[in-house]
Amino acid sequence: MPGVFAYGTVYGILAPAGHLTLAQTLSMSGPVFAGASQFVALALLEQGAAGLAVVLATFFVNLRQVPSSSRERRRG
Repeated sequence: MPGVFAYGTVYGILAPAGHLTLAQTLSMSGPVFAGASQFVALALLEQGAAGLAVVLATFFVNLRQVPSSSRERRRG
């Protein structure tokens, strides 16, 4: 749990740099479970990237979870 707290704190501190409001910051934390995706999205938003670019980038970052999740499913 300390790791989750640390990532959440850093994300909350950096979110205004990506021009996110408090509501946007909190709403992004709900559906986005991978911390790396949140930081990728923040970096792209800070640079003024288009929404589609942000969505695609975070999608591809999250694809790295597929092999491990399928491996866990076979074990269970």
